Amino acid sequence: MQIFISYPRLWQHFCLMLRDLLEAHDVWIDHRLYAGQQWWPEIVKQISARPCFIYLLSEASLKSKYCNAELQLAHRQHKLIIPIKCEDVEYIPQLISRYQMVDMSHGMTVPAVRELLNALIVAERRIRSVASVNSGTRVNPNNQSVDKTKILAVPGFEIETLMQDITKSIESGNFDHAILLMEEARNRRLKFAAFDLEALLKDTKQRREQQEYRIEREHEYRLIAAMINSHDAGLRHQGLTNFQKYRQVYPDYDPLNLSALCVPLILPELKWCVIPAGEVTLRYPDRKAAVTYDVPMFQMSKYPITNAQYQIFVDAPDGYKDKRWWNYSPAAQQWREKHPTALPPRSPYGDHPRVNISWFDAMAFCHWLSYKTGWRISLPTEQQWQRAAQGDDHRQYPWGPRFYRNRANGVEARADSTLPVNRFAEGASPFGVMDMAGNCWEFTKTQRRASDQTLLNEMVAKGGSYLSPYTDIRVTSRTYVKPSVCFGTVGFRVVINFGN
Repeated sequence: MQIFISYPRLWQHFCLMLRDLLEAHDVWIDHRLYAGQQWWPEIVKQISARPCFIYLLSEASLKSKYCNAELQLAHRQHKLIIPIKCEDVEYIPQLISRYQMVDMSHGMTVPAVRELLNALIVAERRIRSVASVNSGTRVNPNNQSVDKTKILAVPGFEIETLMQDITKSIESGNFDHAILLMEEARNRRLKFAAFDLEALLKDTKQRREQQEYRIEREHEYRLIAAMINSHDAGLRHQGLTNFQKYRQVYPDYDPLNLSALCVPLILPELKWCVIPAGEVTLRYPDRKAAVTYDVPMFQMSKYPITNAQYQIFVDAPDGYKDKRWWNYSPAAQQWREKHPTALPPRSPYGDHPRVNISWFDAMAFCHWLSYKTGWRISLPTEQQWQRAAQGDDHRQYPWGPRFYRNRANGVEARADSTLPVNRFAEGASPFGVMDMAGNCWEFTKTQRRASDQTLLNEMVAKGGSYLSPYTDIRVTSRTYVKPSVCFGTVGFRVVINFGN
């Protein structure tokens, strides 16, 4: 079927996707090339030749003199009109409201696409029926005469008020209309003594590009949001894939926090605990000092990163195989060159903490997950780790002041190996963070300092392991691990940082 699509320039991106969706039909759209003086007569010609007229309804189309002129022409010629609502609008004109409308304000969802395709099937049947009755003769049911001179005139172009119309259009953000007026003035070779038409035209086009960027960003975001929130698993997976590509183009735009919905799909069972802002005091025996720090609010993974979760990073095409995640330091790059393949886990069980990794690997995992989610994900600092484990009452263990053998996988538990990260439900910290005592030491982002404050080539690790006595699984305990060394007793968890 032959279809004409009427749209404002701001919705060109949506229009092109709609054209691709209707590839089985003969679809004509105006690319607004503005070459010569024949663009409007060509539009009139195409509307007249095509029985079906699709009108993309938006605030921009309602303000567009050209979209409205196209709609009026299609209505006078008794075309089969199908309005498609691209966004919520404050007011729908009576001429449009009389037609059955397809709602795509939440994107090209499956129900919306189905409704549009059904409407086209019905329209095609009606066209064939009318053609059969009229035997190919064009009929004007209302016997109305058509003023061709009026139809072929460029809508909204008045020489007497040209500059006022251009100014008013720019001030209202209707850059498309202003550009059309200026293009038509240039095509008619109008001369202005003290007015640089080309300079204004160039500036207006740049402002329209910025406006189009925002519209395309928001529209594509809504489409992806609809897919991610779908009940269909296949659509959710496709939405996740599209969102990763989207974040590469628009890294700072996520008003609905789709990243939060994507994380469980990227790393199953990754849950977060909110750690409110507060103070924490760290003691440094070698310096004979105690320092109190203010710690801003952050989120911490409820459990250490498990074998199953880390394996997703190892197996992903853009995961461990991608060297860029180690580009944060020359030492990390050297480590990765020597270890092109990830070291195997110590335990075959997916719910055990991932150990046998270096600090460099743990940081690379954080950089990868930051890229996948758009969040600032990192290893916790020692201050953050102790704040999450200790809370506000300076407790010795995550659960309280006293040690209990059945609340942590330390040497007293006699397990002699790592255990599932959710094994000790009663060992939670004040903020609900689990497994912060025993099971495995956890890397932090904090580098060890000598008594003279010189940085040493060792990283702070917290929490103790299954080989640690109860004195070493206190929240204040620490050990030091070189960033290039891998142990079967050292793993990690991650945090989300906010603000600067």
